[in-house]
Amino acid sequence: MNKRLIKNLAIVVFLLSYSVCNVFAQQKPTVAVYVVNNDDDNSETKAIKKVLGDKFVEAIVNSGLFRAVERTEEFLAQIRREHDYQHSGNVDDKEIVRMAHQLGAMYVCITDVYEAYGEKYVTARLIDVELNQILAKVNSTGTIKSMNDLVSIANEVSTNLIKKTPQGEKIAEERANKEIQDRLLYEKDCAEKQKAFDKQIKLLSFVPGAAQLKKGEKTKSILFIGGEAVLIIGAVAMENLRANENSLFYTTHDKEIHSQNARTYGNIRNGLIGGAIALYVWNVIDGIVTKSDKQKALCNNKMKILPYINTKAGGLLLAFNF
Repeated sequence: MNKRLIKNLAIVVFLLSYSVCNVFAQQKPTVAVYVVNNDDDNSETKAIKKVLGDKFVEAIVNSGLFRAVERTEEFLAQIRREHDYQHSGNVDDKEIVRMAHQLGAMYVCITDVYEAYGEKYVTARLIDVELNQILAKVNSTGTIKSMNDLVSIANEVSTNLIKKTPQGEKIAEERANKEIQDRLLYEKDCAEKQKAFDKQIKLLSFVPGAAQLKKGEKTKSILFIGGEAVLIIGAVAMENLRANENSLFYTTHDKEIHSQNARTYGNIRNGLIGGAIALYVWNVIDGIVTKSDKQKALCNNKMKILPYINTKAGGLLLAFNF
């Protein structure tokens, strides 16, 4: 009994250990955001940098790849205390990295704003705290006249920075591979649909107008069906008239006239039968050989539903081709 209990406890401990390991393995890396401030920054520039910092934190969290340091204000306050920040606006990157490490961050995002020729130059770089190496660096230039302009530049810089990180590049690579796989599956599915459709068309081609109707060519289908019907009915009518003239040949004295009429109706009947055969052959060839717009659209749909993913979101993309 004790052995069984010990065995069960060992299994529970193993499962708990495995779960804890998975939790730590799946933990997202932490990023500290630091916006460089200078003594000569005016109120507008300070406000811009404040918004940039908030937007970078928002982009980091929404990316799903990182976690932002929850003590951002503490991080900035510590920099101010240790480097007399109020009197000196210059802080060395190494010191910023060191303090980010103290907060438990794996990366630190340093961003700054410069103004030249009436435009704002926004730059950002992501530094690996352990290696003290720049992993990614991006920048953007633009005129900021409204909050929308500022948000647009902030989103552009933060999104591009995340894309250039190893995690972002991995997502992009996975997305590219997924798109290739989806395209191959789509082409395979398309080929199978085309093959099945062509097989149906070949079988229906032997029924007048059926293949054309399947391909969406209603006018052509009506012409083939109506043409065959008219020719066959006409051939039957001519045969009845020919037979009637032959019967009159033996019961009247105008044998020559009835004989001539019988031959005329017979010739018309043969012509109609020949026309019906020719139209039928044309129907078969047209059904098998001619490709309709519906057949061409099997692999060139105007509307497609495709998988979609980026650093901020994922889902399905509804695409239209015009």
